[in-house]
Amino acid sequence: MRYLCSLALCAAAAVLVPRAAFTQVCLAQPSLIAGKATVLVNGTFADGSDSFTGTARFAGSQLFGDVSAGVSSYDEFDGSSFLLGGALGGQIAPTAGSSLRLCPIANVQFGFGPNDIGGSGVDMSQQAFGAGVGIGGIAMRSQSFQLIPAGGVQLAWARAKLNGEGVSISDSETYGIISGGLGFALPNTLTITPSLSIPVGLENGDTSFGLTFGFRFR
Repeated sequence: MRYLCSLALCAAAAVLVPRAAFTQVCLAQPSLIAGKATVLVNGTFADGSDSFTGTARFAGSQLFGDVSAGVSSYDEFDGSSFLLGGALGGQIAPTAGSSLRLCPIANVQFGFGPNDIGGSGVDMSQQAFGAGVGIGGIAMRSQSFQLIPAGGVQLAWARAKLNGEGVSISDSETYGIISGGLGFALPNTLTITPSLSIPVGLENGDTSFGLTFGFRFR
């Protein structure tokens, strides 16, 4: 069971980790428009685990907030988790007139399952928290296209717990994340963002790759 818990922690860290959510210009999405909403559909792929989430993003004049839900699948457990999460952040210019943008952001995500792992009657749950900053800017702009490179760093904490049939084991890990992405924004309505996230200081941590489709409502 301790071995299973270590595997569960790696799964939580690889998929549930609150990575830079590629949120605005500083995170490879078009800039904030107060009162506008964006829907994001994301796939994240890591060694032994994949996740698919949908996110609703709401923007103010400088602040933004996310609410997300999805599912993760784990090869090692032959099962999946239901995901719920949220984020809160802001977008600021580091200096007056600068084309760069900074985004401090904090994330939280919870995973429920897989349950009855291998018929053992033991269920898994996960929690992940993170805080960091992203930076980015518009590298190319035309009337119908924007190219938005961005990157970020984050401090994250993840915990996995196994519970059931007289078993109650948990394990946690604190580590860093370096992330980057490249947003392809089409008429400021659809944005396609390939990305990667690299864990730092996480034993057996693997780079994960993501692909996000963002749809902005005018």
